[in-house]
Amino acid sequence: MLISPSSFRFLQVFAFSPRLEWLSGEGNHPLGKEITAYPEWIWQSLTPYAPIESEYRPQHMAPGDFAEEQRLMETQQAAAFYSVWLQQMAETDNPLREKMALFWHHHIPCTYGVARLFVQARQLLEIYRKHGLGNLRDLMREAFRAAVLMRFLNISSDKSNPNENFARELMELFTLGEGNYTLKDVKEVARAFTGRFFDKKNYPYAYSFVPSAHDDGIKTILGKTGRFDGDDVIDILLEQPQTAQLIARSVLRFLFCDNPPDEMVRSCGEAYFKSGFEMRVLLESLMTQKAFYDPVFIQSKVKTPVELLVGFQRQTGLRTRGVKTTNSFLRYCGQSLFSPPSVAGWPGGADWLRGERLFHRLFLPGTLLEISNRRSARDSVGYKVSSRIFSASKRKFRYIADAQWDAGRFYDALKEQDLHVSEWMLGQKRENEDLEYLLQAPEYQYC
Repeated sequence: MLISPSSFRFLQVFAFSPRLEWLSGEGNHPLGKEITAYPEWIWQSLTPYAPIESEYRPQHMAPGDFAEEQRLMETQQAAAFYSVWLQQMAETDNPLREKMALFWHHHIPCTYGVARLFVQARQLLEIYRKHGLGNLRDLMREAFRAAVLMRFLNISSDKSNPNENFARELMELFTLGEGNYTLKDVKEVARAFTGRFFDKKNYPYAYSFVPSAHDDGIKTILGKTGRFDGDDVIDILLEQPQTAQLIARSVLRFLFCDNPPDEMVRSCGEAYFKSGFEMRVLLESLMTQKAFYDPVFIQSKVKTPVELLVGFQRQTGLRTRGVKTTNSFLRYCGQSLFSPPSVAGWPGGADWLRGERLFHRLFLPGTLLEISNRRSARDSVGYKVSSRIFSASKRKFRYIADAQWDAGRFYDALKEQDLHVSEWMLGQKRENEDLEYLLQAPEYQYC
């Protein structure tokens, strides 16, 4: 078999999944490499940070669709941008930067709420992309100045009325964890963050600090005393080993398994803390843990809807098309980007497999294969008739989703490498080699 179990495991975790293009043997890819070579590949193949291109290029399957796609591009800018982001995840050789930005989107979640704040949501995403693999101090200092996050967490406050809710969320959800701070710490942190605002009159709402609204008095936070402001609070929080442990657990839950072993969390957290909160060190600690490749923990983490959709595209070579396709898939599976159910983000784990979410996760990938390569305009009589006759059960999705897929290329690539479909999709040989059947296998919901 071309791809070893350890290689398959590594690629699922750090690159969403193996990528069809790698079967050609061309380019810089990790197939066939030894475990010890993985860390070298993941950093050497990582491209330097650059913002995601802002322009969405209309993706239409037939000439008659162009006008409608342009209209959607203009009226649904957020959906258009997220389609560009997920397309980048699917097509880049090394999507680790995108995957870690997705992690921070889960760990410090945010919603843009109103259309005029969408630009700020993009700015926050770029903060996550720029600093998500770097130092936590840099990420937090910039993130808590982002207008969209300040609005979502209600960070802006005057010294006459400090926001204790944000102070509690900062320590409980994002850094220290429950039980590692006191009510007095909450009150003092709230005082330290006063004076932070964003200009609501001048778009795009730049961050501003108002000295007269800031409480410049003496504060005592986690045993340290001084005239602290918000940046000082971040420094104090990053002096606490509990912060490293909480983020290490969050990273391992996102990448490794839904319930990571305490000893593994402790080891990764200690390495992260000693490094001064460098994410690269935390990830390398995870890569070199023996348990990471232990069969007991393989397929022990439910894929997020984004991981499911991106991994499916990377493995099959299918590409979603159109503003609505990507966002509709994710919404049906329970995750609209930058729209978490609460300030704590998405519950994750088995929650992704409940109710209609599971139904859509099982059948939508195969449906994309079936409806791919549409040639008739969606509003044409021929397409409407064929939808009613041949795809009545999938008609609703056919009217909002599109994809392109070269089935011949997919099967030829596997045949050239003497690789079974089940080995490529699941990392193990199965009796049933039907692709749609494998996409519905329970194991495909996990990584």
